Amino acid sequence: MKGTTNKEVYTYANEKGNFSTIKNTILYDKNLTALAKTIFMSIINDSIDYYVSQGLLMTRFGETRYKIRKGLENLEEHGYLKRILNKKIEKNCKFKGHYYILSEFGNLNKSNRDSSKDIEILVIENPVTKEQNELEFLEYLNELGEYIEIDELNQKFYLEMDKHTEGLITNFKEIRKVMVPVLKKEKRKIYKNLLSVTEKKAPNYSKKAQTKFEEYLKKLVFDKNEIPERKTVSSKWLAFQCEYPAKQKIDHETMVQDRMSEAMADGDYDF
Repeated sequence: MKGTTNKEVYTYANEKGNFSTIKNTILYDKNLTALAKTIFMSIINDSIDYYVSQGLLMTRFGETRYKIRKGLENLEEHGYLKRILNKKIEKNCKFKGHYYILSEFGNLNKSNRDSSKDIEILVIENPVTKEQNELEFLEYLNELGEYIEIDELNQKFYLEMDKHTEGLITNFKEIRKVMVPVLKKEKRKIYKNLLSVTEKKAPNYSKKAQTKFEEYLKKLVFDKNEIPERKTVSSKWLAFQCEYPAKQKIDHETMVQDRMSEAMADGDYDF
């Protein structure tokens, strides 16, 4: 029915300085993580002379330094943010940090962009402590999931750890650059191997069962970083085939035979 809706909304009045807005092109940019979008909106919503720090962002969103840094890196990778070391501020101000240039146009990686609409904000970056670095190490191991147990990936990871560790502090940003393609390669290999269980199809197999199974397997391997056992995956594939059977095609002769069987069972022989 025209004019109906499936939602009911209650909102605050748009009081000056007490609400945030963000362009839909940023909100729906699939290249950005949810936290990256939230961080961008938070920084760009602050007044231009407001000092931002990673510690402040951690407090605002209840996230670890590791996740805040990943969100900032995600914005930087896709042209919404650019860091410039601010030496002048370091000399004349008690704060040390970088200028973070933000652009709602996502064009900071382009050489022919119009820089007149950029917003520059000073972000304070305190040195990473040993304790914070240890926490980041544990979080990154959790991100790698069961894949860290694969010999080839494990060796590569600790080799990069040696390269990018100075004293007791490890630069995980540089390690991730190297490990991302390695991890993707291993995931694709395992996904392909586990997907082969679908080669055994029931007679009433359907394409919907295949689609649902692939979605399930991709979520485990690529999103949750799990390496499920083959027998577990096979059982799940069988369950999907039972849940989504193909439509049965019954010819005329079969229909007649079924009708006769039903009639005979009911004692009705007058065909």
